[in-house]
This record gives sequence, structure tokens and C-alpha cells, in this order.
Amino acid sequence: MSSQAALEIAKRSLNDLTIRSPINGTVLKHNLTVGSPVERGELSIRVANLERMTVVVPIPEAKLPDLKVGLACRVKTSLGDIRGEISEMAPLVEDGSIQCLIVLEPTDLDLLPGMSATVLLQMPDAGD
Repeated sequence: MSSQAALEIAKRSLNDLTIRSPINGTVLKHNLTVGSPVERGELSIRVANLERMTVVVPIPEAKLPDLKVGLACRVKTSLGDIRGEISEMAPLVEDGSIQCLIVLEPTDLDLLPGMSATVLLQMPDAGD
């Protein structure tokens, strides 16, 4: 085998050994140890985009008539309040509630994934 062919094989092998994330972000947690095997598709590293923080909240189905993407809300955390809005709504109701994804406005608060939060929806007035 030529040295050029050996180099190409080595490059492909190295490429196969690289662990890549589908998103840009910060590594929050991993369960890897040096020398342990990793299978393709195995969830081995948790990555989050800390520039775009979100909250997933179940909202009672009774509120469904007033819910819509873009609805403003206030999110209360132990570090302070942040404004946000509904960016996605689940396509079904489960256990009497609908899951909504709230995207938070950028903030100087040192928020961390997994923190507790209370979401206050800013429901439209009855006359709207």
C-alpha cells in the first residue's frame, strides 16, 4: 500500500472517530470515559445553546382558545423575571394540557438549563 493510500485511510478513520453535535452550544454533561467505545447515534453528550434559552410548559386545555404562537408571557425565575413568548405549541392535548415552548428574550441573568420557572401568560382582554 502506498503512503498516500495509508494517509487517506488514516484520515477517514480519524473522521469516523470525531464526535459532532448537530447544534452549536455548550457541553452540559457527558458520560464518556477515555478509551470507552461509543456507538454511532448513541446519546453520549448533552449540548445546549445558552444564547437561546427556552422553557417547556404544560398549559391546561381550558386555556386553548386564548393560546397562540406569539402570545407574550413573563417567566419568573429565582434570578429574576424575563419576558418571552410562545414559539411552538404541541399538535395534541395530553393529560388535559398542551405543551408550549416559550422562547425567552436575551437577558443578563445567569440562567442555567434545568432551572425552575413559573410562566405567567399575558392573556388578551375579553374585548380583543
